[in-house]
Amino acid sequence: MCPEKSIEVIKLLLIEDDWRLRDSLLQGLACESKLKCVAAANDGMQALSYLRTHPIDLVIMDYALNKHSLWGVELTRKICEQFPTIKIMFWSAHIREVDFDQAEEAGASGYVPKDRPDKDVIDAIYRIMQGEKIWMHKVQSIDGKDKKLTPMEEIVMELLAEGKQNAQIAFSLLEMEYGNMIEDHGIDYTISNYGTQRDFIDQEKLKSRTRTVERHFDNIREKFNTRNRNDLFRLAVDKYGKLENRRDASENEIKALMLLHEGKKATEIAKELNIQEYEVENIRRKFDSESLSDLNNHSEPSGRASKEFF
Repeated sequence: MCPEKSIEVIKLLLIEDDWRLRDSLLQGLACESKLKCVAAANDGMQALSYLRTHPIDLVIMDYALNKHSLWGVELTRKICEQFPTIKIMFWSAHIREVDFDQAEEAGASGYVPKDRPDKDVIDAIYRIMQGEKIWMHKVQSIDGKDKKLTPMEEIVMELLAEGKQNAQIAFSLLEMEYGNMIEDHGIDYTISNYGTQRDFIDQEKLKSRTRTVERHFDNIREKFNTRNRNDLFRLAVDKYGKLENRRDASENEIKALMLLHEGKKATEIAKELNIQEYEVENIRRKFDSESLSDLNNHSEPSGRASKEFF
């Protein structure tokens, strides 16, 4: 939807505590001459401070801000009380029906899931500023077609939901392949023709399968038109993770899984997320994330086993 010529420049405040997501959305909005992001805040205190000193038309609100800040719904109530003329649009990975209901009850005018493309976000902003209510409930492509993954892509997403790195996912796929050969041909035939599992999963196979994993993720990103890692991790946990973790994972847990996938140490993750190291270990155990010990004991890749998620 193109903005009407009569619409003046819309001044925005983006509230998002992940700098990667902030930068990604800001880049997407920068191409629109009628939209101007006046400021970006990573918590409620910053946001309220900006609103007192900057003229803002619309706030783009994250749902789950960091643990030391008001969450999006609470912050929305405060903004509506103190600045009743400002419109609020949620931009969030939380897409449960209760999340939409709470946002609407708090006074928001719209809700756009983070996996939607930039053009959907821009369109929602213009429509909200013209008085519409925009609630994009379902995670689906812009043309409304369902996105279907191949069986192998689903397995890759299940392993991603455990926080595994690309090399770990590749290792798991090779383990499955070896196990299938034993099931189909018997252990004696498999060892006679392919050696033990340690022989089968050599460095060359591991590197080749890691590249295959990367291609799977490229295909998955294209199917879901997702712009960043956080969105894809949320999707992996919500749709392909363990049943008890679906729709239950907090934003910090998703970020921790993402950083585990990148190979970050627990001490680094704790510092980046401003949590305790034991909390990182609890997250690792909750999602059954494995360390690289089995992989390294088998054959340690030289340097980082694969390129990062993107």
